[in-house]
Amino acid sequence: MSKDRKATHRKSYRNVHECMEALLSREDLKKINQLGLWSAFADLDQVKQFAARPRQERREFFARYERSLDDAPGPGPADADHRLFDLPQGASAVQIRQRYRELALAFHPDRHGGDQGLMQEINAAYQRLLRAAARQEANA
Repeated sequence: MSKDRKATHRKSYRNVHECMEALLSREDLKKINQLGLWSAFADLDQVKQFAARPRQERREFFARYERSLDDAPGPGPADADHRLFDLPQGASAVQIRQRYRELALAFHPDRHGGDQGLMQEINAAYQRLLRAAARQEANA
């Protein structure tokens, strides 16, 4: 382990996100963001334990998690997600993210008039739409 990496381990962090950004690789952070796993790490110890795992083990974790999301029963066909987001079938990841932000601002439970149940549906649909868009871009 390099001196910089050791110094990073000794550093005290103000929050979990700061710890994640310091200890994890860009590849890991990209996967965490893509899969919506930021809230899965509740405290600094969890982040440090995850960062201490070998790179291959972290990749396998992300692959297993992604497969579990794909295998999870959804509320209906993919076009239901597109209807919920009011997007066309071939929507890009940028369009999906923009629409998600708009919906989150409107329906987040912490906002006045928010709806927790609807927000959970929006989050699940967002993950499915992003994965579908990523697969589409990979196949193109």
